Amino acid sequence: MSDEMRRLLNLVEMANDPDTVVSREHDGVLFHFCFRNSKEALNKSNHDGLSLSDGIVPFFSPLSKYEIIFENGEERTKLIGPGENGELLVAIYHEIEEEDEDSFDTSTWIRLISVYKVGPAERLRYNSLMMEDMGPPTNTTSQQEQGHMEPHLPYIMRRAHERKARAEARAAAKQQKQNQSSIDSNVDAAATPARNPEAPSQ
Repeated sequence: MSDEMRRLLNLVEMANDPDTVVSREHDGVLFHFCFRNSKEALNKSNHDGLSLSDGIVPFFSPLSKYEIIFENGEERTKLIGPGENGELLVAIYHEIEEEDEDSFDTSTWIRLISVYKVGPAERLRYNSLMMEDMGPPTNTTSQQEQGHMEPHLPYIMRRAHERKARAEARAAAKQQKQNQSSIDSNVDAAATPARNPEAPSQ
């Protein structure tokens, strides 16, 4: 097993040991959405049969809005946006951000936590945000009380492209170091005088 494959498997384990990984490519970036099957079953039971993977469509929708929340001791992202059939959904996810100098993975890993249909308050909030996007807001009281949600797709794509650029820079630096090491080895070999064989005895 290669070091990179081992690192990827460790990364998956850090995502709470998921049973399922769904991959999607968007704008040149590969996203891996992961979750446990037990969490999937619980979400379907509690939220009208919705699968955690149903949260992938609103994840990439240009109409989705997001905010950062804190639950169970970790930072999570809550987004509201249209699902596959246009119905508004809420998706809660955690973006796995562990990186180190040996990481050359250019993809983004997302742990899906919960997906459910919007409630009345969330729908009202979302609709008011969409109305604001279309023109000057007429009433911002609910936004001031609840905080303002921002467009999700530009946010996550910016973070994903930045992560990809960092990984590519690390890979390029490693390759440059290997090339320089090879050049140095060749220079050392050329500078070492060849040993003359002993003259044959008469």
